[in-house]
Amino acid sequence: MEELKDEKFLKPFISTLKSPLGLAKRIICEAYTKSSEQLKEYREHLDPIKRMVLGLSSAESNADKGDYLANYTLYQFAFQQFFQSSLRARQGNVLDEALSRILGDSKISIVPKRQHKETLHNLGIETTTKHDIDVFGFSTDKPLIIQIRSRDDIGDTTAKGSLVELVEDIRNTGKFPQEPLAYLIYIWEPLNRQQRQALINKVGSALNLSDKQKRTLESGGVLSIGHNIHLGVMCGAPELFQTISSLFGIKVDVTKYSEVIDTLSHWDDLWLAYATITLELKNLIIKGVTNFDILDRLLKEEAIKLGEKELLNYKLSSSAIALKLALAWKESTPLISPSSQLNYIRDLVLLKMASVAVGNQTYGKSSSKDIYVKDLFEGKYGFSE
Repeated sequence: MEELKDEKFLKPFISTLKSPLGLAKRIICEAYTKSSEQLKEYREHLDPIKRMVLGLSSAESNADKGDYLANYTLYQFAFQQFFQSSLRARQGNVLDEALSRILGDSKISIVPKRQHKETLHNLGIETTTKHDIDVFGFSTDKPLIIQIRSRDDIGDTTAKGSLVELVEDIRNTGKFPQEPLAYLIYIWEPLNRQQRQALINKVGSALNLSDKQKRTLESGGVLSIGHNIHLGVMCGAPELFQTISSLFGIKVDVTKYSEVIDTLSHWDDLWLAYATITLELKNLIIKGVTNFDILDRLLKEEAIKLGEKELLNYKLSSSAIALKLALAWKESTPLISPSSQLNYIRDLVLLKMASVAVGNQTYGKSSSKDIYVKDLFEGKYGFSE
């Protein structure tokens, strides 16, 4: 990760990546457990709809007849389905946490999710069902609720309307907030004005807003919809933070926010694990052996230990180990040129180090299971779960 001048500001944001780091940890450990056999288990979760839409039942029949390509397709698709689905679920957690961290640093007191229901009750709000709130906070005694949408061009009308289900429920119960409540819908990555208008039209339909009221939302304004509820639809961080600054009389540093988000975007664990496993699944299914297995074997044959010293100096030690292993590496890798093959072996070593660091396996007598080498290249802050 790129170092910012203000380390104190950046450090708390590292935990925003806890959820995707958990996914990275899972697939890395699976790659280095029992000859990567755990990676095959995703096939068991292929559902009937996927089998029908993609014709996977036909692939299964062909695989039973010895068709290697059909067999490989089943495992590769199953892994991709798991990964993409898991990533989508974790994406929301990262957005919620990132925004909460920014606002918390700007003197907004963030309410933990487990306390949302109780806090609503304390405000005099009663609902008929539980509602997910992405960010819930207070500036002094003024409440703020933010519902996050990652982009404005995804989701059908039902998904768009769900952003104001809490407001609809409050209206239905007649139990309104005792203090003015700012209820902001935040589009993290706005793409075009038409999609924003479509979202506002859906919100307006759900809440019976007039054309004049919808135009207020389209212009980025905050609209009083009665009963102490103030509604806004904000597109992008500058618009959101300007609105919060105006409503609560605080300053949210947009420049610092942009620096932090950019810095948190430069980490390597998950994409490296995903890319490597995607390549190695072919070897696992068709050849029955992966370069993960070969690395494990050569580490033992060459008596190379991945202990505390190697883990703490992973950048230099991974390259040095790769150079030594390359001389003994007779099998082919997915890459062709000598330099690319050497880099690939180094990447395998880095993933192995991550596996050892989180306690999957330990070489030698080091206490490496207590070390968390999570950001594999430039991280200096020590990601931990």
